[in-house]
Amino acid sequence: QALRVNRVASSDVFEAGSTSPWGSVFGGQMLAQTLLAAQHTVDPALQVHSLHGYFLHVAVRGVDRLFTVERVRDGRSFATRVVKCVQRAKTIFIMTASFHRPEIGLVFQRPAKELERIAQLHHLGNRIPLAHELVGRGVVSVPTAAEDTAGDTEAVLVAEGRWWMLQWIRHRGRVLDGESCVVLTWLSDTSKVIMKPHALKRWGLCLSLDHSIHFHSMDFRADQWLLFNTRTSVSNGGRGLARTELFTEQGVLVATATQEALIRPPKESRL
Repeated sequence: QALRVNRVASSDVFEAGSTSPWGSVFGGQMLAQTLLAAQHTVDPALQVHSLHGYFLHVAVRGVDRLFTVERVRDGRSFATRVVKCVQRAKTIFIMTASFHRPEIGLVFQRPAKELERIAQLHHLGNRIPLAHELVGRGVVSVPTAAEDTAGDTEAVLVAEGRWWMLQWIRHRGRVLDGESCVVLTWLSDTSKVIMKPHALKRWGLCLSLDHSIHFHSMDFRADQWLLFNTRTSVSNGGRGLARTELFTEQGVLVATATQEALIRPPKESRL
Protein backbone atom coordinates (compact mmCIF):
# COMPACT_ATOMS: atom_id res chain seq x y z
CA GLN A 1 0.00 0.00 0.00
CA ALA A 2 2.90 2.36 0.76
CA LEU A 3 3.99 2.14 -2.90
CA ARG A 4 0.67 3.17 -4.43
CA VAL A 5 0.44 6.16 -6.79
CA ASN A 6 -2.86 7.80 -7.75
CA ARG A 7 -3.65 9.01 -11.25
CA VAL A 8 -4.71 12.64 -11.58
CA ALA A 9 -7.94 12.65 -13.65
CA SER A 10 -7.17 10.82 -16.93
CA SER A 11 -3.74 12.37 -17.39
CA ASP A 12 -0.23 10.94 -17.30
CA VAL A 13 0.36 12.63 -13.96
CA PHE A 14 0.30 10.67 -10.70
CA GLU A 15 0.54 11.72 -7.09
CA ALA A 16 1.74 10.05 -3.91
CA GLY A 17 2.31 11.01 -0.32
CA SER A 18 5.74 11.10 1.28
CA THR A 19 5.61 8.83 4.30
CA SER A 20 8.85 7.93 6.03
CA PRO A 21 10.09 7.27 9.56
CA TRP A 22 12.93 9.70 8.81
CA GLY A 23 13.09 13.23 7.46
CA SER A 24 13.57 12.01 3.88
CA VAL A 25 11.91 9.41 1.65
CA PHE A 26 13.69 6.07 1.15
CA GLY A 27 15.39 5.80 -2.25
CA GLY A 28 13.88 2.38 -2.91
CA GLN A 29 10.39 3.83 -2.44
CA MET A 30 11.13 6.62 -4.90
CA LEU A 31 12.38 4.12 -7.48
CA ALA A 32 9.42 1.77 -7.06
CA GLN A 33 6.74 4.46 -7.22
CA THR A 34 8.31 6.06 -10.30
CA LEU A 35 8.38 2.70 -12.06
CA LEU A 36 4.75 2.10 -11.07
CA ALA A 37 3.71 5.44 -12.56
CA ALA A 38 5.46 4.54 -15.82
CA GLN A 39 3.80 1.10 -15.89
CA HIS A 40 0.35 2.67 -15.65
CA THR A 41 0.89 4.32 -19.07
CA VAL A 42 2.17 1.22 -20.90
CA ASP A 43 0.32 -1.62 -22.62
CA PRO A 44 0.08 -4.38 -19.96
CA ALA A 45 1.43 -6.85 -22.53
CA LEU A 46 4.83 -5.12 -22.30
CA GLN A 47 7.19 -5.78 -19.39
CA VAL A 48 9.88 -3.56 -17.95
CA HIS A 49 13.35 -4.75 -18.91
CA SER A 50 15.50 -1.84 -17.74
CA LEU A 51 15.36 1.38 -15.79
CA HIS A 52 17.83 4.06 -14.82
CA GLY A 53 17.08 6.70 -12.21
CA TYR A 54 18.92 9.80 -10.98
CA PHE A 55 18.38 11.27 -7.53
CA LEU A 56 18.59 15.05 -7.91
CA HIS A 57 17.31 16.33 -4.56
CA VAL A 58 16.22 14.73 -1.31
CA ALA A 59 12.48 13.99 -1.09
CA VAL A 60 11.21 15.37 2.20
CA ARG A 61 8.60 13.68 4.35
CA GLY A 62 5.07 15.01 4.60
CA VAL A 63 4.95 16.79 1.23
CA ASP A 64 3.11 15.18 -1.70
CA ARG A 65 5.03 14.31 -4.84
CA LEU A 66 3.85 14.44 -8.46
CA PHE A 67 5.08 11.98 -11.10
CA THR A 68 4.85 13.29 -14.66
CA VAL A 69 5.20 10.59 -17.34
CA GLU A 70 6.39 11.42 -20.86
CA ARG A 71 5.51 8.84 -23.51
CA VAL A 72 8.75 9.00 -25.48
CA ARG A 73 8.06 5.95 -27.66
CA ASP A 74 5.32 3.40 -28.24
CA GLY A 75 6.55 0.85 -30.78
CA ARG A 76 5.39 -2.66 -31.60
CA SER A 77 8.12 -4.26 -29.48
CA PHE A 78 9.32 -1.51 -27.16
CA ALA A 79 7.95 1.42 -25.21
CA THR A 80 10.05 4.10 -23.52
CA ARG A 81 9.00 6.39 -20.70
CA VAL A 82 10.69 9.30 -18.96
CA VAL A 83 9.26 10.11 -15.55
CA LYS A 84 9.98 13.22 -13.50
CA CYS A 85 9.13 13.34 -9.83
CA VAL A 86 8.36 16.86 -8.61
CA GLN A 87 8.07 18.13 -5.06
CA ARG A 88 7.56 21.79 -4.14
CA ALA A 89 7.82 22.76 -7.84
CA LYS A 90 11.29 21.19 -8.09
CA THR A 91 12.31 18.05 -10.01
CA ILE A 92 13.84 15.79 -7.40
CA PHE A 93 14.14 12.52 -9.34
CA ILE A 94 14.13 11.43 -12.97
CA MET A 95 13.87 7.96 -14.46
CA THR A 96 14.08 6.46 -17.91
CA ALA A 97 12.34 3.08 -18.21
CA SER A 98 12.11 0.74 -21.18
CA PHE A 99 9.43 -1.93 -21.70
CA HIS A 100 9.59 -4.91 -24.05
CA ARG A 101 6.94 -7.19 -25.47
CA PRO A 102 7.93 -10.79 -24.55
CA GLU A 103 9.33 -12.77 -27.46
CA ILE A 104 11.12 -16.04 -28.11
CA GLY A 105 14.87 -15.61 -28.39
CA LEU A 106 18.28 -17.10 -27.68
CA VAL A 107 18.84 -18.19 -24.10
CA PHE A 108 22.07 -18.18 -22.08
CA GLN A 109 23.03 -17.83 -18.44
CA ARG A 110 26.32 -18.41 -16.73
CA PRO A 111 26.59 -22.08 -15.75
CA ALA A 112 25.14 -23.14 -12.39
CA LYS A 113 28.68 -23.85 -11.30
CA GLU A 114 29.05 -20.08 -10.92
CA LEU A 115 26.83 -20.20 -7.83
CA GLU A 116 28.90 -23.10 -6.56
CA ARG A 117 32.00 -20.99 -7.14
CA ILE A 118 30.45 -18.13 -5.12
CA ALA A 119 29.72 -20.56 -2.28
CA GLN A 120 33.25 -21.95 -2.35
CA LEU A 121 34.77 -18.47 -2.58
CA HIS A 122 32.96 -17.51 0.61
CA HIS A 123 33.75 -20.81 2.36
CA LEU A 124 30.13 -22.00 2.35
CA GLY A 125 30.82 -25.47 0.98
CA ASN A 126 29.65 -26.57 -2.47
CA ARG A 127 26.33 -24.73 -2.38
CA ILE A 128 24.71 -21.67 -0.83
CA PRO A 129 22.36 -22.63 2.04
CA LEU A 130 18.70 -21.74 1.48
CA ALA A 131 16.90 -19.23 3.68
CA HIS A 132 14.79 -21.80 5.54
CA GLU A 133 17.91 -23.84 6.25
CA LEU A 134 19.64 -20.82 7.78
CA VAL A 135 16.59 -19.95 9.88
CA GLY A 136 16.53 -23.55 11.06
CA ARG A 137 20.11 -23.09 12.25
CA GLY A 138 19.14 -20.05 14.29
CA VAL A 139 19.88 -17.21 11.86
CA VAL A 140 17.40 -14.40 12.60
CA SER A 141 15.58 -12.65 9.75
CA VAL A 142 15.44 -8.84 9.87
CA PRO A 143 13.76 -6.14 7.75
CA THR A 144 15.78 -5.38 4.63
CA ALA A 145 16.08 -1.70 5.50
CA ALA A 146 15.57 0.47 8.57
CA GLU A 147 12.88 2.31 6.60
CA ASP A 148 10.68 -0.81 6.75
CA THR A 149 9.29 -0.08 10.20
CA ALA A 150 6.21 -2.27 9.53
CA GLY A 151 8.32 -5.39 8.99
CA ASP A 152 6.90 -6.06 5.50
CA THR A 153 10.24 -7.35 4.23
CA GLU A 154 12.80 -9.77 5.58
CA ALA A 155 16.43 -10.59 4.95
CA VAL A 156 18.43 -13.61 6.05
CA LEU A 157 22.18 -13.11 6.00
CA VAL A 158 24.16 -15.93 4.38
CA ALA A 159 27.63 -14.42 4.74
CA GLU A 160 29.40 -11.09 4.44
CA GLY A 161 32.88 -9.68 4.09
CA ARG A 162 34.59 -6.33 4.01
CA TRP A 163 33.26 -5.39 0.57
CA TRP A 164 30.47 -7.91 -0.16
CA MET A 165 27.23 -9.33 1.25
CA LEU A 166 25.22 -12.44 0.40
CA GLN A 167 21.64 -12.56 1.68
CA TRP A 168 18.20 -13.99 0.98
CA ILE A 169 15.47 -11.34 0.72
CA ARG A 170 11.71 -11.37 0.17
CA HIS A 171 8.49 -9.47 0.82
CA ARG A 172 6.66 -11.14 3.69
CA GLY A 173 3.08 -10.60 2.44
CA ARG A 174 1.63 -11.76 -0.86
CA VAL A 175 2.55 -9.52 -3.78
CA LEU A 176 -0.13 -8.87 -6.39
CA ASP A 177 0.38 -10.49 -9.78
CA GLY A 178 2.33 -8.17 -12.06
CA GLU A 179 3.85 -6.11 -9.24
CA SER A 180 6.88 -8.22 -8.34
CA CYS A 181 9.12 -5.97 -10.46
CA VAL A 182 7.94 -2.92 -8.51
CA VAL A 183 8.53 -4.59 -5.14
CA LEU A 184 11.90 -5.95 -6.26
CA THR A 185 12.85 -2.39 -7.25
CA TRP A 186 12.13 -1.27 -3.68
CA LEU A 187 14.18 -4.18 -2.32
CA SER A 188 17.14 -3.45 -4.59
CA ASP A 189 18.31 -0.37 -2.65
CA THR A 190 21.48 -1.80 -1.06
CA SER A 191 23.59 1.35 -0.68
CA LYS A 192 24.81 0.29 2.78
CA VAL A 193 27.15 -2.25 1.13
CA ILE A 194 29.01 0.65 -0.54
CA MET A 195 30.07 1.87 2.91
CA LYS A 196 31.37 -1.50 4.15
CA PRO A 197 34.99 -1.30 2.88
CA HIS A 198 35.64 1.85 4.92
CA ALA A 199 34.51 0.50 8.31
CA LEU A 200 33.60 3.91 9.72
CA LYS A 201 31.34 3.98 12.77
CA ARG A 202 29.88 7.31 11.73
CA TRP A 203 29.28 8.92 8.35
CA GLY A 204 29.00 12.54 7.32
CA LEU A 205 26.77 11.75 4.35
CA CYS A 206 25.56 8.79 2.29
CA LEU A 207 23.05 9.48 -0.48
CA SER A 208 22.06 7.57 -3.61
CA LEU A 209 23.08 9.32 -6.82
CA ASP A 210 21.82 6.92 -9.45
CA HIS A 211 20.37 3.43 -9.67
CA SER A 212 19.85 1.07 -12.60
CA ILE A 213 18.17 -2.32 -12.89
CA HIS A 214 18.10 -4.77 -15.78
CA PHE A 215 15.38 -7.40 -15.55
CA HIS A 216 16.42 -10.60 -17.31
CA SER A 217 13.39 -12.77 -16.50
CA MET A 218 9.86 -12.29 -15.21
CA ASP A 219 9.81 -15.84 -13.82
CA PHE A 220 10.06 -14.81 -10.17
CA ARG A 221 7.95 -13.53 -7.31
CA ALA A 222 9.09 -10.88 -4.83
CA ASP A 223 7.25 -12.71 -2.04
CA GLN A 224 9.52 -15.72 -2.53
CA TRP A 225 13.16 -15.83 -1.47
CA LEU A 226 15.66 -14.16 -3.80
CA LEU A 227 19.41 -14.37 -3.34
CA PHE A 228 21.11 -10.95 -3.39
CA ASN A 229 24.79 -11.24 -4.27
CA THR A 230 26.05 -7.69 -3.63
CA ARG A 231 29.58 -6.37 -3.85
CA THR A 232 31.10 -2.93 -4.00
CA SER A 233 33.76 -2.58 -6.67
CA VAL A 234 35.16 0.92 -6.18
CA SER A 235 35.02 4.06 -4.06
CA ASN A 236 36.74 7.18 -5.34
CA GLY A 237 36.20 10.93 -5.43
CA GLY A 238 33.41 10.78 -2.86
CA ARG A 239 31.41 8.21 -4.84
CA GLY A 240 31.02 4.45 -4.42
CA LEU A 241 29.56 1.79 -6.70
CA ALA A 242 27.81 -1.47 -5.82
CA ARG A 243 26.46 -4.22 -8.06
CA THR A 244 23.84 -6.80 -7.10
CA GLU A 245 22.87 -10.00 -8.91
CA LEU A 246 19.50 -11.45 -7.93
CA PHE A 247 18.85 -15.19 -8.19
CA THR A 248 15.84 -17.38 -7.47
CA GLU A 249 16.19 -20.43 -5.23
CA GLN A 250 16.47 -22.46 -8.46
CA GLY A 251 19.54 -20.44 -9.48
CA VAL A 252 17.88 -18.34 -12.21
CA LEU A 253 19.45 -14.88 -12.58
CA VAL A 254 16.38 -12.61 -12.78
CA ALA A 255 17.88 -9.12 -12.42
CA THR A 256 21.09 -7.12 -12.08
CA ALA A 257 21.14 -3.83 -10.18
CA THR A 258 23.86 -1.18 -10.07
CA GLN A 259 23.86 1.64 -7.56
CA GLU A 260 26.12 4.66 -7.12
CA ALA A 261 26.13 6.66 -3.91
CA LEU A 262 27.71 9.83 -2.60
CA ILE A 263 29.71 8.85 0.50
CA ARG A 264 31.41 11.42 2.72
CA PRO A 265 33.10 10.75 6.07
CA PRO A 266 32.62 13.17 8.96
CA LYS A 267 34.50 16.42 8.49
CA GLU A 268 36.99 15.58 11.23
CA SER A 269 37.93 12.39 9.31
CA ARG A 270 38.86 14.43 6.23
CA LEU A 271 41.47 16.54 8.03
